[in-house]
Amino acid sequence: MSGTEWFDSLTELLSRQGVLDKLRELIALSERYKHNLSVSLLDIDHLNRINERNGQFIGDAVLENVARIIHQNIRGSDIAGRYGDDEFIIVLPRSNLYAAMVTAERIRNTIQNAEMKDAEENMFAVTVSQGLSSWEQGEDAKALLSRAEENLIKAKQNGRNRVEM
Repeated sequence: MSGTEWFDSLTELLSRQGVLDKLRELIALSERYKHNLSVSLLDIDHLNRINERNGQFIGDAVLENVARIIHQNIRGSDIAGRYGDDEFIIVLPRSNLYAAMVTAERIRNTIQNAEMKDAEENMFAVTVSQGLSSWEQGEDAKALLSRAEENLIKAKQNGRNRVEM
């Protein structure tokens, strides 16, 4: 994989493949050294509605802003990437589930309070939902992400703008 394929051009975070490759590496290290590892799957609530109301350029600006907020609110050792159209993944090495919850809540709150503007400079709110999971000994990336996805679904079912673990 070339360097450009490792990064998402819009958000400047790792691409899906780039972050999944890093996750597998971190799982191997966690397995070897018996370290904690947690993951957050973050979904922008109702991004399609934002795009429909304000256009794709504003939707892209939301994605860029959310990516910037994520990057500013994680440690240098943490990994963030774009996971899907409106989804991000945050990998938190050496973090148990409760430490991951603190980080996830800080990100959620910062995004909720961020000043997002439409084309006419009108302010609007953006919220995110997150699902957390913590790596268990012997578990692969697919199982870890599957549990995070289940918790993301719970967050959406329980009203969005929340973190579930």
